[in-house]
Order: sequence, then structure tokens, then C-alpha cells
Amino acid sequence: MSPAATLERIGPWLVAAYAGTALALPEAGEGFKVLVLVAGFGGFFWLARGRRFGTPLKLLLAAALVALLSWGLARLHHPQWAESSAKVHRLTHWFSFLAVAWLLAGRVRAVLLAWGASLAGLLVAPWFTGQGWRDWFLGWHGERVDFGLHNAQHATLLFATGLLGLTALAGRCLAPGPWRLLRAVLWALAILTCAIAVVITQTRGVWLGLAVAALVMLAAAWLVLRRRLSPGPRRRWLTGAMLAGVLGLVLMAAFSPIVEQRLADEHQAITRLARGQFDGVTGSVAGRLVSWRAALPWIAERPLLGWGGNGRSLVLTHSPGLPGWIGEQGFRHLHNGYLDTLVNYGLAGLAVLAGLLVWLTREALRARRAGALPADFLLFYLAFLGFWLVVNLFESFLYFSSGDWAFTLVAGGVATFMPWRAAAAGSDTLPAATGARPAHAACPGRRRESETRTGR
Repeated sequence: MSPAATLERIGPWLVAAYAGTALALPEAGEGFKVLVLVAGFGGFFWLARGRRFGTPLKLLLAAALVALLSWGLARLHHPQWAESSAKVHRLTHWFSFLAVAWLLAGRVRAVLLAWGASLAGLLVAPWFTGQGWRDWFLGWHGERVDFGLHNAQHATLLFATGLLGLTALAGRCLAPGPWRLLRAVLWALAILTCAIAVVITQTRGVWLGLAVAALVMLAAAWLVLRRRLSPGPRRRWLTGAMLAGVLGLVLMAAFSPIVEQRLADEHQAITRLARGQFDGVTGSVAGRLVSWRAALPWIAERPLLGWGGNGRSLVLTHSPGLPGWIGEQGFRHLHNGYLDTLVNYGLAGLAVLAGLLVWLTREALRARRAGALPADFLLFYLAFLGFWLVVNLFESFLYFSSGDWAFTLVAGGVATFMPWRAAAAGSDTLPAATGARPAHAACPGRRRESETRTGR
């Protein structure tokens, strides 16, 4: 068997192993991640016959250069505060999805395997990292829980991503075919679990991100109805989306006391902050606004390349007039991925991030127009993108393992169908996928052996 065929066979299983263990068994997940990165990037540079150094690789090199320049200038400008070495991985980890995209080899069933494994790992994680049923019981009775997944904000991010995926891919699990009832029951249980978790982890920024993602899905539904997105699965997708929407409304009614209390927790503080009254105001919202305001002079002083990888901690430890309770409450970063990027790496770092997201979105749309990217995969990506842009306004998920895991798997599962990968593999065109989704492709684990490379 050729090296390319071997990698194509084992690649999806490596990604699935990483996706399924990263949350519940983090040590094993870290080991599998190393294997994914080595096999993915190694296979790319070894086997790619076309344009190796396309836009994504140029952006990756730009990220490494920005991190090195920012660190080098920090050593020259403020050596007493600079880090001892350049932490290049803080920017380059955004590109881990390229290794995942290569290993998934442009196959729908490989992507569904990876996403299914990630969902399974997420659903069992509370019994490995948290207190299992006790967390669910406490959350049901109004206590904020985190399931042992770093903290509540990160747990909410993960379950909200699962909720988006289950909603966007509902048509696959609700489509006619064998085991339809079982598939529908499993889908309903999974989406119910994720929805309850999103509520009881009580993170307002993630709730706002989900609202934006819902608007994206509504816009996509309008395109589906007008037959501009995908004429085939529109009824199945809309059925799933409507069921998910009804479920959301039922949960909002059932958990309304928790939601109302969480939204009202800092109403008085927000009112005072809106009037410019910062003195004596404490809490998570006040902490964010105070630290954001303190970061602005630092950004203005070094706008192009920032203060180095620890710039955000410099803001919180060396800003004059910053309230002492900021440190007492454990603030170690700015709780805003974009401000963290500006303080650490300046406009250059933010430009790398913007370039990456613009490229991903443009290529996803191109892949859909070419018939290579399934419509529901595009829907998941667009909803996640809207969600991702919002949640990073209130938390620095860009720099944490939870955000890295979610972004890598979603972006990798979409990027594997893009023209970039086909070109790197030595093909100028992508195999077309039909717009309609056959019934046999309804759910992970239910695929026909004759499925083509792009799953159509």
C-alpha cells in the first residue's frame, strides 16, 4: 500500500481519536493531537504535488513571523518584561485545522466520523472531568456548573458548538431510511443534553453568540426556501431546525428563572458603568470593562506588533490605577480575544486572524458553488463563524485549548473540501457533489460504501 493510501486510511481515525479524547481524557487527547499534527503536516509537505505554498501556508508563516518580531522587539524595548523565549505556537495553533483538513481527505464520512467522535467525547466528558450526575443536578437547581471543563465559559462554548452542529446537520439524522427512529431519538437526546448544558453553565456572552448564530441560520433557511442554497435537503433541514427551535423555546420557558437571574445579576453594575461610574463597581462585567479601558493606552503605544506574548498580563499587572480586586478575582487576561491579540501582537496579529477567517469563508463559499462542500456543512460553518466572532468579544477563546479544539475541528471539517486542498493534491478541479443528500447519508455510521471521495 502506498504512503498516500496508508495515510488516507488511518488519517480519519487519528482525527477521530483526537476529537473524542481531548475533553474527557486530555492527556491522551494531547498525544493524539501531536500525531494529527505530525501526520497531517508531514503528509501535506511530503505528498502534496500541487501548490504547497498557497494562501493558508503564507498566513501560517506570517503568524510565525509576527510572533517572532513581536517577541524580538519586546526583548529590545522592555527586556525586563519580555518572555524568555518566543512562544510562536500562540499564533500558529490557529492553523492546526490544516492538518485535520489534510487527513480527512475531502470525504464526508471522514468528517462525520470526526464530528461524531467529538460530540461523543463532549457528552461523556462530565463523568471524566467533573462530578457526573451531581453537576447536572446542581445545574438543574440553579447553581452554575462547569463540568470540570476549565470553567463555565469554556464548558458553555463546547456545548453550544455541539448544539449548532446538531441543528445544522439535523437533516442527516432525520432523513428517511433504516434506523430512522433510533437516529431521531439519539439526535433529540443529544440536542437536549447540549441545550440544557448551555443554560446551566450560565454564560451570557455565549448566549448572545448563539442568538447571532440563530440569525445566520434563519438567513440560510430563507436561502433554502428560495432554492439558492441547496434544493435537495431543504425540507429535512427545515424540519430539524424547527424542532430545535421549539426545543429551545421549551427550555427557555423551563429554565427561565435561571436565565432571568443570570441576566439580572449585574444589571445595576451595567447601569452604573453605562453612566461612566467606574468607581466602586465590581463583578465580571466591570472587570472586563475596566481591564479593556486599561489596555487602550498600551495598544496605542505599540500598535503594530504589540508588547509580546505576555502583553495582556502586563496590562493587568502594570497599569496604574487598576483596582486591586481585578487581581483578587483572578483576571489573568483581558477576556476579549481581539484586545488580547492587539496588546500581544498588534495590528499585525489581528490582520493574520482576519486574513485567516476571510480566506476560510471565501473558500468555503467557493467549495459550495463548485458542489464539493455539502450545504449543511456550510451552514454549520457559517453559524459557527457568527458565534465565534461574538463569543471572543467576551472571552479569549482564541488562546485556550477549548477554543482551539472547537475551531480546529469545525474549520478542518470544512477546509478539507476546499479548492486549496485539491490544488495541493495535484488537481485543478474538485469532484462535484450533488446538491441533494441521499437518504443513506443521513447520520454518522450510516453511509454507503460506494460513496465518492467527496461523499456524494
